[in-house]
Amino acid sequence: MTQQVPNRYYTIAWICALPVERIAGDAMLDVPHERPLENHPDDHNTYQLGSIGKHNVVIACLPLGCYGTTSATIVATQIKLSFPSIKIYLMVGVGGGIPNADHDVRLGDIVVSKPENSSGGVVQYDLGKTVTGGRFERSGALNKPPPLLLTAIAGLKASHELGRSNIPDYLAKVFSRHPDLGGEYAYQGRENDALYKADYEHEGGSTCELCHYEELVPRKSRNDTHPVIHYGTIASGNQVIKDGVTRDRIGNDVGAICFEMEAAGLMDHFPCLVIRGICDYSDSHKNKRWQSYAALTAAAYAKELLYQITPLGAISLQPTPPIFDIPRILHRHFSGRQTYLTRIHNSFHSNSGEREGAIVSVFGIPGVGKSQLCLKYAADNGGEYNYGFYATASTTDQWLSGCDNIIRGLSLPEANSSEQAQRTGALKRWFSANHGWILVIDDVTLSVVSLLRETLPQYIGGHILLSTRDKYIASEFSPPGYFVHLREMDLEEGKELVFKIYNQQENSATAVIAENISRELGGLPLALEQGTTCAAQRYWELNTLLDNLRENKQVMLQDPLQNSQHADIIATLDMALKVLEPAHITLLNLILMMRPQALPLGILIDGAFNPVRATTTSGSIDRRQDLISKEGKEWTTRFRKRLRAFIQPKTRPNLSRNESSVEPVRLHIFQAIKDIIESKSKLDSAIVVLEKSSLLRRGESGEIWVHDLFREILQGKLEEWERKDFLRARYGEALQWFERVLAGEEKALGKDHPSTLCTVHSIASVFSDQGKHDEAMQWFERALAGKEKALGKDHPSTLDTVNDIAGVFYMQGKYDEAMQWYERALAGREKALGKDHPSTLTTLNNIASVYTRQGKYGESMQRYERALAGEEKALGKNHPSTLDTVNDIAGVFYMQGKYDEAMQWYERALAGREKALGKDHPSTLNTVHKIASVFSDQGKHDEAMQWFERALAGKEKALGKDHPSTLCTVNSIALVFYKQGKYDEAVQWFERALAGTKEALGKNHPSTLVVAENLRLLPKIRTNQNSSKGQY
Repeated sequence: MTQQVPNRYYTIAWICALPVERIAGDAMLDVPHERPLENHPDDHNTYQLGSIGKHNVVIACLPLGCYGTTSATIVATQIKLSFPSIKIYLMVGVGGGIPNADHDVRLGDIVVSKPENSSGGVVQYDLGKTVTGGRFERSGALNKPPPLLLTAIAGLKASHELGRSNIPDYLAKVFSRHPDLGGEYAYQGRENDALYKADYEHEGGSTCELCHYEELVPRKSRNDTHPVIHYGTIASGNQVIKDGVTRDRIGNDVGAICFEMEAAGLMDHFPCLVIRGICDYSDSHKNKRWQSYAALTAAAYAKELLYQITPLGAISLQPTPPIFDIPRILHRHFSGRQTYLTRIHNSFHSNSGEREGAIVSVFGIPGVGKSQLCLKYAADNGGEYNYGFYATASTTDQWLSGCDNIIRGLSLPEANSSEQAQRTGALKRWFSANHGWILVIDDVTLSVVSLLRETLPQYIGGHILLSTRDKYIASEFSPPGYFVHLREMDLEEGKELVFKIYNQQENSATAVIAENISRELGGLPLALEQGTTCAAQRYWELNTLLDNLRENKQVMLQDPLQNSQHADIIATLDMALKVLEPAHITLLNLILMMRPQALPLGILIDGAFNPVRATTTSGSIDRRQDLISKEGKEWTTRFRKRLRAFIQPKTRPNLSRNESSVEPVRLHIFQAIKDIIESKSKLDSAIVVLEKSSLLRRGESGEIWVHDLFREILQGKLEEWERKDFLRARYGEALQWFERVLAGEEKALGKDHPSTLCTVHSIASVFSDQGKHDEAMQWFERALAGKEKALGKDHPSTLDTVNDIAGVFYMQGKYDEAMQWYERALAGREKALGKDHPSTLTTLNNIASVYTRQGKYGESMQRYERALAGEEKALGKNHPSTLDTVNDIAGVFYMQGKYDEAMQWYERALAGREKALGKDHPSTLNTVHKIASVFSDQGKHDEAMQWFERALAGKEKALGKDHPSTLCTVNSIALVFYKQGKYDEAVQWFERALAGTKEALGKNHPSTLVVAENLRLLPKIRTNQNSSKGQY
């Protein structure tokens, strides 16, 4: 008995023009299904349904006698009405061959549309206009198949070239299952495959018995009768071609190897591929003898192609199987906390034992063990649930990414939707309609609260366990009695954890030391685990650990810039970092640059190139060496592509700030550990070192986890080391690297793949940083066009490019154009991300910068104040982005000559940056430079020089002597000497600034040109002033 499958489970549309093509398609189905229970009222098609491999397929035929592009468009449109989950369309049937020197097309062969030159694979040869002289000029170009199909074709083509084709087997199975098809649908014999010269007309009759043998085109005999597959351009139009001369003329004009009549109606409107079996040669000799066999060979290719493609949506009639996708990253020495675990369990089961939906929130200070407690509860009680899910929610991006992972795990039909709202809406309905599930939402912050309210249903059928640092957030989601305040371990619990990690029995002496360690680290499980594990790995005695902790904390607390709020954690981290090798620290930095929680370990280890695997391949030594080289190149492309997908974007484009480019710094880190990440064994060993130091943890599924508090502290520490080591932004090196990545991605993924477009955007950014605005704009426009098509105009990635295009106009001084693009970015980000999202506030800040440049200080201040209020609310007063805005507000006052107000705001920015980032951080030094500028403009040259010298010393140490930001300060010092009339000193400093900017940025960069102009004018000014003195 055949299956009855709901319409929403069908993802592949298979369209035919002729009944013989429909029969061929039906014969290729692995499993036929029942006809649909109902169609859309406006759908007049009839269907054959079934499955091929893991795909559910809809086969539809054009109305009898109604052929051509218009009929094909109507049929495809009506399919979508009744089968909303259709993802790709296949136009499968017969066509007329166009043999040429490059393609020895024979009857029964298969032609597949493939993009070539400016063609997308299909050309509508009869669309255009007749111009002067009677010449026909074709117009327009049709879309190419989507990357999914092109990738599948590439894989199938490679398989065929290696001699692995299933088409003969598929044909044999059809004749076995349907013996009645054996005659008409079988291979028709070489003697019946005749290609005549193009200008030789048919002599008459239904066959070519009367045609002259000597008019045949001589062709080599093939070794077998299997169909050959040709890839190229297909000519589509609304008329049948039955003339050899016309055939060759059109074929030569458009580069086609096949004629057909329907594809042009599909390619511009649907994600489509055209597959044609050759049934004649489009000349006067054509007949229908080969039509059925050609239809069957095309259908066989389509079937084999579908086996290359992974499932595109839900295809099973069975309920979603149980899923328990909660990471198992519990510390193996987890201890205590039983009281809290019992409270969580009782809260979930408080209604007389009934398993109704509930949200229990756990809150407490950082490092107290909230995440571990939630994961421990899920692990201990997993048997009560059919489904277990996990997501972090410290940012909106993390929460939405977690939601998408859950949707994919549940195989919901909306998983492939391009609209975020559709995906989260589907998950919201699932949470409401289903029972027996638990969801752990980890590290919820204030900036995500409103989005959480929107994406979680009012009624939930399962259990949600939420962790947060904020009691207010806990009370927002859980009523009294349903939130748990997790406190520090008491001395007994802390002591127990220390002895578990040390794996030793306590005695009266060591018990006192263990209690003191717990007391020294404030009873924080995170600090106890990290510090004790690190000490145990070094075989320290407990008293040695205690002494080191006390020493580290004493040194740290003597530095007012250190964050004493996390003194316990910092003390243990410093202890771990001191013994790491530089390569391990750099690898840790790379991991910290990636998106938080959790990085699949396969990105680093499983993706590492392993030459041993290549050498085990059978074959000659030369072949193995070729394979090693090929695999190495493929690994490099794959690793860098996958790695960049996990790198956290720096969303704030510091248009009004003198910050270094992030991409070359990342490239520098990549190069610094190149030897490690290109060796599987070395990389695995390095990860083990970091794991043994308790700086990261591996889950059971191989993912890497770094605690969010570790991440916050370590990023600040390592960023300084990174900047000191990376002397200047090496734009040329970065550009070469991105161009190599781009070439690999275009080949492997296609030009319009989102990953490819992100690399295009990065190339544009490098040009922009160099001040090469024309080149930057060309690349940004290419990225924008691709993203709008692939992702949509309002996708966050598209809006990033819109924002950066505005930045190019801004840097060129084209403020009206910049404002138009910034306003588009702002509207899109407010809609997609919300008014208080950091990216939205960044664009608002940029708009304020434009108003400042235009001298519209009132409008500028309004935007800055709005941005500042949003950042203070979402991020806090001392967050670096908030302090950036404080610094910019100071700049508005500075531009108006309001030096007292400017100084107040600069001093606020400086105090905040020194506390949050340190005295030697480039952003801090940028504010120092600005304060010096205020003194300089007030004519207070001595004070200005003191502050400039402080800025210069710090930048030379942090960034290097030749960094663009350092050279900016050098130029400013030259200007102070100039204002003091010390022209010899001014010339020396201007010359240093000019030489450095030429080397770092290029001779045509705006900064270089400004310095050059200052140096050029200085002799004239000195001469004029000397002349004036003489006249006086």
